[in-house]
Amino acid sequence: MVVPHISRLRSLSIDGRPNVVENITPYISCPTPLLRELTIKSICRSTPVVLEGTLFNGDLSSLRELTLDKVITHLPWKNLSQLTNFTLSRVPRGTISITQFLDFFTNAHRLRDIQLNDSIPTVSNAPPGRVVSLPCLESLVISAGATHSALLNHLSIPVGASLLQRFCFHGDDSPLPDFLPKSVGNLKNVSSITSVNLYLDVAQKRVRLDGPSGRLCMDGYWTDIRDTTTSDFEGRVLRSLSYFVLSGTQRLAIAAYQPPKVDETDESAPYYILLRMDDLCTLTLNQCNNLPFIFALNPVQTRSKRTLCPKLEELILYIRDPEFFNNRELMTMAKERASAGKKLSSITIVGPSRLMPRKSIFDLTKYGTSVHYRVGEMPTIVLKMG
Repeated sequence: MVVPHISRLRSLSIDGRPNVVENITPYISCPTPLLRELTIKSICRSTPVVLEGTLFNGDLSSLRELTLDKVITHLPWKNLSQLTNFTLSRVPRGTISITQFLDFFTNAHRLRDIQLNDSIPTVSNAPPGRVVSLPCLESLVISAGATHSALLNHLSIPVGASLLQRFCFHGDDSPLPDFLPKSVGNLKNVSSITSVNLYLDVAQKRVRLDGPSGRLCMDGYWTDIRDTTTSDFEGRVLRSLSYFVLSGTQRLAIAAYQPPKVDETDESAPYYILLRMDDLCTLTLNQCNNLPFIFALNPVQTRSKRTLCPKLEELILYIRDPEFFNNRELMTMAKERASAGKKLSSITIVGPSRLMPRKSIFDLTKYGTSVHYRVGEMPTIVLKMG
């Protein structure tokens, strides 16, 4: 019923068991000059669809959207000059190579939205110097079960694009450097960064970098983490930001950063990240142990005896547990910055109970700060990745 009308089709979706789909495809090997949307999906959990390159004679000159789910195919198809949306999901391991991806992207140079779900090889067979540009790219989403950068090493992400990587991480290797490209110069979408958002929960780590050139989000879920390595993981996440130029960052928000004990602080990572943010104006700590960051901001405590973040004006602290709030160090930091001529114009503290005596609040205002103190507001710890 369908075959005589192939030349008139604008949208086609084939969902079924592999043998059914493979029996249908030989009958649709003729050109489809009007086809704009194509979806092929295997509904079998264990067996993928094997798709031959003869589909539509390999000519999809009008295709705009292509979705393949659990499909083995010899990418690339020819003539994909109009393709803008591409989704590839659940490709069996070892059935597609990085070179095939790159050839496919080369033929589909108008791609705007790409989603790759559990489909990327962990190793590359492409020459190290081969880099494919995606000039029209607006969004690239990569979901993978392991941390690797085999594909990103060969892609040039343009200005204005949003790159999101999701993965599930097992073990205790360094998380972020393994799935960032070897040359951050390929990430032209984060050539300048004005906002950094970090969510550092025990099991989940999120990094979001925003700027006028685009966005980079990394969302990792950790399993089987030993308590002894948790603090080191968070330090690695912070130190991995050394990949990027942060001098123009104006806003920094960190959620759920907890050193292992209240009386033990890892100053290196907070100090190092603040040291590189000369233009930082707003620092938000959400349900964090604020002590490492307060130490770093204190001119007396910093290693170089200099005032970090000289343009910092606004400090916002969301406190869930009074155990994680250090009133004395906050007072010392505000006083020392004021005496150094780098006073804060606004301090906001939100907690479930009264964490500061009224005298302390009054003392903070003496250092030239406007203090906003609210009780009973439970802060959110959700970091929207976008």
